[in-house]
Amino acid sequence: MELILAENGVSEYIKKETNKNLLTGEERKVVDKEDNKAKSLIVQCVKDTHLESLRCKETAFSMWKTLEENYEKKGLPSQLYLKKEDVINEIKRRCDAYLLHSSSRRSTRTDTVSHLQTQAMMNTVTLSSLKRLMPAKPY
Repeated sequence: MELILAENGVSEYIKKETNKNLLTGEERKVVDKEDNKAKSLIVQCVKDTHLESLRCKETAFSMWKTLEENYEKKGLPSQLYLKKEDVINEIKRRCDAYLLHSSSRRSTRTDTVSHLQTQAMMNTVTLSSLKRLMPAKPY
């Protein structure tokens, strides 16, 4: 979501609160227009089930802070869960790349298994060790 805001030139409106009382009439119109653009982009990116918490917010900054407070994963169990998901996705990516490469040279199943075992041994954090440490879902 931050990338979308940055791409549209309104990312500064989620980083700090703008004091509109210090602005002139024309400056205030520009800030209001850009802030409304940022709010619109945030609403477009958020699932409908999460919009209720944003309805009463007046600025993009306050919307962003609410989203951070409610949904940012800060605890150790959540961080480990995310790390586990990253490792799983990396393994899947490597498997897909290997299978794509090996399909062009008609490798056997034994070659594929051997390669995957080698890749697993090279990883410092194995999937099985992460599964032992982590529950199925974050707290």
